[in-house]
Amino acid sequence: MARKISKPNKQISVSAIVLGLLLTACTQAQPPVAAEQGAIHIPVQHAEPIHMQQAVYHCTGSASLLAHIGLETTQVRYINAGAISLVVLPVDGQTQVFSNVIAASGAKYVAGEFVWWTKGSTAFFSSALLNNAGTLTCQETKPDTTHP
Repeated sequence: MARKISKPNKQISVSAIVLGLLLTACTQAQPPVAAEQGAIHIPVQHAEPIHMQQAVYHCTGSASLLAHIGLETTQVRYINAGAISLVVLPVDGQTQVFSNVIAASGAKYVAGEFVWWTKGSTAFFSSALLNNAGTLTCQETKPDTTHP
């Protein structure tokens, strides 16, 4: 089950689109099309509404896995449009798009060898190839609302 996004209380900037992923609503199914550099356009059938949410996580655990996401604190972007559920996450210095897959509980996303699995405000990051690396445990942090 994909991470349920409530009414957004966080603003999504235009740079989120440029940095990660741009979904374009279309009424006919079409394959992904080439776009300007730094963006991907994915036509969505039946003009499904697109919901985007950003979250920041503080991660602890395996040093080898922390090296893949770069820092103990990482920013993730959730994008949902109808049956399409994606997570955009920096891995090895590059933007990776994780797609939702079937999970017994929580919301599980996969990109290549990497898995991002959320359960409530906790996420787990792992690698299918690094069996001995274990799993990172990442806790969603609350934004600081004391500063504009």
